[in-house]
Amino acid sequence: MDAEELLARYAAGETDFSRANLTGIQLAGADLIGIDLGEANLHGANLAFAFLGRSNLKRANLARADLRGANLSQARLGEANLRDVNLHGASLEKAVLFGADITLADLTDCNLLDADLRQTNLSSTRLVGACLRGANFREEAFQDKSVLRDTNLSKCDFQGANLAAADLTNVNLSGANLREANLREADLRWANLEGAFLQGARLTEANLAHACLANADFSKVQMERAHFEDADLYQANFSQARLAQSYLEQVNAELANFQGAILNGADLRRGNFQRVNFQDVRLVDAYLARANLSGADLRQANLTRAEISSAILLDAQLDGATMPDGSTYY
Repeated sequence: MDAEELLARYAAGETDFSRANLTGIQLAGADLIGIDLGEANLHGANLAFAFLGRSNLKRANLARADLRGANLSQARLGEANLRDVNLHGASLEKAVLFGADITLADLTDCNLLDADLRQTNLSSTRLVGACLRGANFREEAFQDKSVLRDTNLSKCDFQGANLAAADLTNVNLSGANLREANLREADLRWANLEGAFLQGARLTEANLAHACLANADFSKVQMERAHFEDADLYQANFSQARLAQSYLEQVNAELANFQGAILNGADLRRGNFQRVNFQDVRLVDAYLARANLSGADLRQANLTRAEISSAILLDAQLDGATMPDGSTYY
C-alpha cells in the first residue's frame, strides 16, 4: 500500500490499517488522527510533523522511522519497536509507551509530559532537553523496571516523574530537573548529577555510589538508607535532607551544606567533610571513623553516641553541639 492509497482510504472514513505493510511510506505532515496502525510495519517510514494523536501504534514496527515534530499526544505505542527512531521535537504528551523498545532513539526536546514509560528500554537514548514531567517509569508493585543506562538526560525535566527502581547507571543528568521525582531504589551508580535540582525528591534506598553530585540541590530530599560510597558531593546542598542510616563512606563532600539534615545512624567513615556546614545536624549514633571534619561547622549539632574518636576535627566549630557522651560543648 502506498501513501496515496492510504490517505484516500483514510479520507473516506477508513481508520483500520492494522498489520499493514507500510515500510518506507512517505506520510510527512499527514493528518492521521485516530488511525489504527497496530502491529503495522512502518520501518523507515517518513512521518515527520504528522498528526497521530490518539492513534493506535501498539506493537507497530517503527524502527528507523522519521517522526520529527510529529504529534503523538495520547497515542498508544505499547510494546512498539522504536529503535533508532527520530522523535526530535515530537509531542508524546500522555502517550502510552508501556514496554516499548526505544533504544538508540533521538528524543531531543521531546514532550513526554505524563507519558506512560513503564518497562520501556531507553538505554543509549538521546533525551537532551526533553520534558518528562509526571512521566511514569515504574510499576506500582515494583515488579519490572525501566532501563535508561548510558543515556544522555542532561537538562531534562523530570519533575514529579516516577523513576522508582529505574536503571540509571552511568546516565548524564547534569542540570536536570528532578524536583519531587520518585527515585526510590533507583540505581544511579556512576551517574552524573552535577548541578541537578532534586528538591523534595524521594531517593530512599537509592544507590548513588561513585556518582558525581557536585553542586546538586538535594534540599528536603528523603534519602534514608541511600548509598553514596566514593561519590563526589562537592558543594552539594543537602539542607534539611533525611539521610538516616545512609552510607557516605569515602565521599568527597568538601564545602557541602547539610544544615538541619538528619544523619542518625549514617556511616561517614573516611569521608572528606572539610569546611562542611553541619549546623543543627542530627548525627545520633553516626559512624565518623577517620572522617575529615577540618574546618567544619558543627554548631548546635547532635552527636549523641556518635563515633568521632578517630575523626579529624582540626579548626571545627562545635559551639553548642551535643557531644557523644551527652555533654554540651562550650
